[in-house]
Amino acid sequence: MKKYLAEIQQFYRDNADPANVAKYARYFIDGYDAYGVDSKLSEKQLSTWLSDWNSSLSWDQWLDLADLLMDSPKYEERMCGIGFIMHQRERFTPDLADRVEVWYSKGWIRTWADVDVSATQVLQPLLLDGHARLNQFKSWLTADSIWQRRAVPVTCIGLIGGQMINAGGI
Repeated sequence: MKKYLAEIQQFYRDNADPANVAKYARYFIDGYDAYGVDSKLSEKQLSTWLSDWNSSLSWDQWLDLADLLMDSPKYEERMCGIGFIMHQRERFTPDLADRVEVWYSKGWIRTWADVDVSATQVLQPLLLDGHARLNQFKSWLTADSIWQRRAVPVTCIGLIGGQMINAGGI
């Protein structure tokens, strides 16, 4: 995992743009620790890594790499970790919800953006695909973390309108 993490971090350092950090910091009232890499460049590189490393990494290794990235104070590294998971929806399993809960309980989810992306792109598909049930998130409503509490309504917003027929718990 160290070589993958090192490559990711080097990419972000090489493409850092302090002007972008200043531009977007105003949207993060709780602080914005970022490299300032252009989002289109980051998305393109994420796709390259997914393609290049897919045959080398098992699903468990992708999850481990995502955990390492989620533990980073850097915004782009956390978004990369979520991105590695969300772009492999076909590999989602019921235990992924527990894995994501660890991200929240350890404080790795630390901004509104982290919550919104993890909730809409990972948790919501888990529910829609039948890998999780709404009642699994009941304890999240009283979690110590404001971010974990926020994840429940954010996850559910996209489920309004009859998409939750098979997810149960409503």
